[in-house]
Amino acid sequence: MTIKSKTVKKIEEIVDKELTFGSMLRSERECRELTQLEFGKLLGVGKAYICDIEKGRKRVTAHQAVKFANIMGLSELLFAQLALQEEVQDLNLEIKVSKKSAS
Repeated sequence: MTIKSKTVKKIEEIVDKELTFGSMLRSERECRELTQLEFGKLLGVGKAYICDIEKGRKRVTAHQAVKFANIMGLSELLFAQLALQEEVQDLNLEIKVSKKSAS
C-alpha cells in the first residue's frame, strides 16, 4: 500500500468526525508508519506528549503547531487553524476559525 493510499484511508476514517489537531497529527504519524516515540523525536517532544495530543488531553499553541508543520513539510495554515480552533473551543466561544492567508 502506498503512502498516498494510506493517507486517503486515514482521511476516510475521520470524514464523519470533526478534524482535530490530534486526529490530524495521528493520521500523519500513522501514514509515515512511525511510533509515537519516533514521531516525538522527529518533532522534538516526548512520546507521552504525542499521546496526549492525539487523545485530546493536551493542546498545542499555534506557534508550536506551525513549528510541527515546518518540521514535517506540511501546511502551516492548516496546523495553525486547528490549534487555534481548539483554543477557541476551550474558551466556550462560538467562533469558527478559518484558514485564509494574508495577501
